[in-house]
Amino acid sequence: MELALTQGLRAQGWSKYSRRKLRASTADLWVFALPSFERKETHYILIRPAELERRVSRFHGKADGVHYYLCVTEKSKCWDARDLSKTDRILIANHSYKNPERDFTQYLDNWKELERRLS
Repeated sequence: MELALTQGLRAQGWSKYSRRKLRASTADLWVFALPSFERKETHYILIRPAELERRVSRFHGKADGVHYYLCVTEKSKCWDARDLSKTDRILIANHSYKNPERDFTQYLDNWKELERRLS
């Protein structure tokens, strides 16, 4: 991958899952692990299945099999980068990208949500 696409990123991950399973899920939260490129750290996305389904439907059509690309910037922002242009991915790496529907920052390392649900 080109340096311009990764130098501002801390972590990135790819997932594939079934929307049918997402819709039928009884889990309170789905968790995605995003490993670091160079550091020995992992970031996590903790999100309600219904919210994930809403976001997936917005950008990724109706297909059952969903491929999802999430990345974390050095400034601790998290973005859905699936199907973005090279220009937009560079904007993410440069901390200049703006799109509220693709912004997953509120779910990034959201341990308070998990703690709330466990208490």
